[in-house]
Amino acid sequence: MSEALPCHGDAEEPAWLYWVDEGELQIMDARVYIELHRPLWAVPLLNDMLFRYHTTHGRELELYLSWLAVAYVDANEPEAVARSLAAC
Repeated sequence: MSEALPCHGDAEEPAWLYWVDEGELQIMDARVYIELHRPLWAVPLLNDMLFRYHTTHGRELELYLSWLAVAYVDANEPEAVARSLAAC
């Protein structure tokens, strides 16, 4: 998905593009990997982004933490599921 950003800053960019940055694309990539049941690809992307995500965005942070828990369930890592849900 990161190929979508090179046009960022173009005068004809779509209105929705104001919130899309590398971090949001990384989150979207992770979500795709979760839906494809590829937790080993999703977890590093989510962990990296969640470490950098600002706490003032509580709704998004909680949503992404729940996705991390789902990825850990797919990876059969119950302790990691518990840690990610405790962070919510």
